Amino acid sequence: MRRAGWVVALTAALVTSPACGGSRQLASPPSAAPARPEAAIPGDLDWVLRLDLRRVRRALGAARLIALGAEELTGDAPSVARALLHADTLWLALRPGERLEDTDYVVIAQGSFRDFTPAGEGEQWGPEVDLGADWRRQERRGLARLRRQDVARLYRSGDDVLVFVSAVELHSVARQLERLEGDRRVTPPALGVLSLAGRLERRPLAFQRRAPELGELLEGAREVTGHASLEAGELQVELALEYADEPSARAAETRAKEALTHALTVAPLRSWFAGSRLSRVGAHLVLRLTVPASAVQALLGADEASTEPGAVD
Repeated sequence: MRRAGWVVALTAALVTSPACGGSRQLASPPSAAPARPEAAIPGDLDWVLRLDLRRVRRALGAARLIALGAEELTGDAPSVARALLHADTLWLALRPGERLEDTDYVVIAQGSFRDFTPAGEGEQWGPEVDLGADWRRQERRGLARLRRQDVARLYRSGDDVLVFVSAVELHSVARQLERLEGDRRVTPPALGVLSLAGRLERRPLAFQRRAPELGELLEGAREVTGHASLEAGELQVELALEYADEPSARAAETRAKEALTHALTVAPLRSWFAGSRLSRVGAHLVLRLTVPASAVQALLGADEASTEPGAVD
């Protein structure tokens, strides 16, 4: 798998005057501040990926690849990639489209952004609007035509949270941060270097065309959650699928066992699935993998992998 494909996958099996700095404009403050950065995730996005970038840097040295992947998703907005280079944690919320440019998204970064400004490298932004409770908002300027994948707005909380919003998601994120509607949203577990959560009832047609076998495995599945941890270079992966009913989960278990048996006969996949364990309880199916350090380094590229030892949970 090519590195760019890995970044997109993790972030997918795993957007006319110069900005001015004067006094902030004022807006009606929210009645209370959102408690956590992920509170900005709107309820209409089906997939959320969480990455502990601090641990990724320490264990793999691959944060630059992730930043480049984000730049590919968000179009002509290098500010997102620059922000991720200084972020400790990333949340990427998506509604996948048939094409990458049809994907709606919100990028949330938590880290140290005291000196960060989105302006530069051709990007133009308006002045900050003070929303109260230490939240501010900036609007993108200077675009002849706002495309669906363009970053259109930036929210900031203090000096440690940035929220980049694509064009279609402006209203949905405003509901969360400005009107505090508290819509039910997809939330990945705060576990490991990477975690994800997704709704499976709406899948793009392109996905089903490109991966029909996986589409069969997910028939009847409603939600997926998962996380991955690194220990001494090994990748520990757990994926949990919730199905609509027990018969659907039982049928998926049979297909999954067949797929795992086949994977063990394919050389590039053998090291990934040799230590796999599949279990089912009622309508829930759980897959656990232990991927050796050599396979992880081969996937990311030896030149991107850090030689620093140690465990990362």
